[in-house]
Amino acid sequence: MEDTETISIHTLDATSNNYLCHFYLGNVSLARSDLEMAIYQFNAALKIRPNFTDAHYNLGNTYMSKKMIKEAIYHYLEALRIDPNNENVHNNLGIAFAYDNNLDKAITHFSKALKINPDHEKARINLSLVLQKNKK
Repeated sequence: MEDTETISIHTLDATSNNYLCHFYLGNVSLARSDLEMAIYQFNAALKIRPNFTDAHYNLGNTYMSKKMIKEAIYHYLEALRIDPNNENVHNNLGIAFAYDNNLDKAITHFSKALKINPDHEKARINLSLVLQKNKK
């Protein structure tokens, strides 16, 4: 992690518009639970490359960690706009909708994750929990 951070910082000093370095620094910050810096770095990556699926996804995860559900939903939806077949984004969007008490949308996204990958264990568990809660 420190090597990634050091290399990314040096690369940013030597180059401009390097979305990957911002992305890597966002990941390092997220791993350290420095959520504000993670948000800053992921947004910096997206400013350079707006259609960067992984930055939207990780920004969604960061906002979920901060319990900022609406912001998380926005970035998960952006990630799916770019890559509609991303099973992990569908799963995490389902979690966000469940937190937002929108169980029908949660069920839809867990189901989509499972359609893409029937062996997605987390999506299967999450779907089961939401169906229980929703009594369907």
